[in-house]
Amino acid sequence: MPHEIREIGNLDDFLALAPAWDACLAASGRGSMFLTSAWLAAWWRAHGRGRQLRILAAFSGERLVAGAPLCSGPGRYYGVPLRETCFVGDGTSDRQGFPVLPGHEAALDAIWRRLRGEPRGSAIVRLEEMRADEPAVARGRGVWAALESEHASWLPYLDLTPGWAAIEAGLPRKYRSEMRTRTKVFDAWGDWSFRQFRGGDVLARLDETVAVERASHKTAEGRTFYGDPRNLDFMRRLLAEPGPLAPLLSVLEVRGAAVAYLLGFVHDGVYHAYNTAHLPGFEKGSPGKWVMHRTVQACAEDGLRGFDFLRGASYMKSRFRPEDRPNVRAVAFGRGPVPALLRLAVFRVRPRLLRYRKASAPAADAE
Repeated sequence: MPHEIREIGNLDDFLALAPAWDACLAASGRGSMFLTSAWLAAWWRAHGRGRQLRILAAFSGERLVAGAPLCSGPGRYYGVPLRETCFVGDGTSDRQGFPVLPGHEAALDAIWRRLRGEPRGSAIVRLEEMRADEPAVARGRGVWAALESEHASWLPYLDLTPGWAAIEAGLPRKYRSEMRTRTKVFDAWGDWSFRQFRGGDVLARLDETVAVERASHKTAEGRTFYGDPRNLDFMRRLLAEPGPLAPLLSVLEVRGAAVAYLLGFVHDGVYHAYNTAHLPGFEKGSPGKWVMHRTVQACAEDGLRGFDFLRGASYMKSRFRPEDRPNVRAVAFGRGPVPALLRLAVFRVRPRLLRYRKASAPAADAE
């Protein structure tokens, strides 16, 4: 049976489809919290202004079997202004993709044909943070010859099923000692506690965690998530209606005030560590590192099956020897001279220049 592609252009229609969407995502076997209807709806309400919602839903009869959560609007690609199609959730989501039911992979071909052949199509389709083994990428290449992909990021993932005792025993001895002795530093600060908040209590503590992040070193480095007011709006909406996501906030408090936190979400038995920060002046106690470590322990002891550190390599994450799961950036180029020149520059010329610089570096160092 051929697959029918229906385009959803407004949020109300998508919310009407949300139960079927989440069921398809769960049954796909590749569920991502970033693809749940709750995450997508909250993002669209906060970031959707100036864009056109373009969720493509593939049906077999009346059954939703695949989907592509997309939107279109003005953008920039390597500094060049153009019209693009990207994911709903672009910029805030660490693992994107096209949910598809097993046995219905041909529906992905139909989605790609719709994107390639649409007369009012964008100059490019830019899809960030897709799993490297995402079937939509391979299927897309079979439909759209001008589809390119490149490595985007690593997402360290820790299997919690061995249990905390086994995980802790596998940590480097020096690191284990460091984490165990941090509490002596906390004692010198005064009364302290490690607390975890769930559900609506996380929303009630949001303003406090925002204040910690804004006072942290992340502000000076230009890395504050809440520096964009749309992200704060997005998080408020998401925490107010988390859907299948279970917010979990870990906080280190000293004399009743938060000095470090880790905000994450439990989805499908896995904790996703989404945002963290700590106040300056407390570095001696390594509060950010300790809160992350203590949260891993709590998740393992609660029986969760995995701890997803999400994007970003760090010394602390590497101590757990996690599995590095790769993401790619997929870009499909439309017709016309501008997309053609961009494809040539980004995926042909640029890689050669990078290889030349890498090869030339040892000679330059020797000189």
